[in-house]
Amino acid sequence: MKFYGTISYNELLTLYPKFDAGIALYLSQESDKQLSSLKTIEYIASGLPVFTSTALGQEFVEHNTLGVCSKLENVLLDFSKFMNNMNVYKSNVEHFRTIEKENMSWARVALKTKEFINKSI
Repeated sequence: MKFYGTISYNELLTLYPKFDAGIALYLSQESDKQLSSLKTIEYIASGLPVFTSTALGQEFVEHNTLGVCSKLENVLLDFSKFMNNMNVYKSNVEHFRTIEKENMSWARVALKTKEFINKSI
């Protein structure tokens, strides 16, 4: 595992292809508010399987077998499961990206945001 620390957003394009997976853990797992993790979506859009928390909004990771959603008390066991199934997750991420590319694109997010604002005013 290698930690890069703070890097500029522009550097991600050249760094992500060097990674095997993305990790996005969240301390607040018991909240009733849904998490919208751009980092998780960014990892998947870059072709990376994801190891994340069981926070609301992350369910699509396990539902689509794109990685593992872990309860923090099981993180070591779940991470081992994640590493042992990395090839399956990578293959599923590639398949998912081809199917969901339009739905998860920045253009789609911008359109949904615009629609939400228009309905609110």
